[in-house]
Amino acid sequence: MERKKTANIYTMSKQINIEDSIFILMMRIRVIRDTITLDAEAELFLPKILDDIEFIDQTSRILLDQLSEGDQGGKDLLFEHLGEMEWQYSQTLSVLMSKGGSLSIRDIPTIKEKLQVFQQSCLERQRRIESISPQKGDPQSSPVVSSNELNELLKVL
Repeated sequence: MERKKTANIYTMSKQINIEDSIFILMMRIRVIRDTITLDAEAELFLPKILDDIEFIDQTSRILLDQLSEGDQGGKDLLFEHLGEMEWQYSQTLSVLMSKGGSLSIRDIPTIKEKLQVFQQSCLERQRRIESISPQKGDPQSSPVVSSNELNELLKVL
């Protein structure tokens, strides 16, 4: 009996860590999106943005792998949040690849190719999440916080 209780506490802790990790990644994506809309010095900020993009890509892959392990009980909302985070990440990559201005990477083929690889990886994770998570029509799968509400909350920060 004691062993089962410990396992449940570990599972709950793991879910909280995944939820917090998704939130942190959303914050990092927001910082990237805000940075690329400003007229920032490319020499100063582009290397950091690229490091953050690589970090987000690696971390989201790890989170999806962790979340995919074991039974699906109580994970539906986490899959939904992870899916939203992947969508935000994909949109940010698209803007970065198409944006003009000081942080434009259109004229740097090696960086653009690397971002395209990250975007493809993101698309594969999105497909994987869609195949695992419940259908959108399922009333139990509706988000507690919509993507618009989450964006408004992130604006405050």
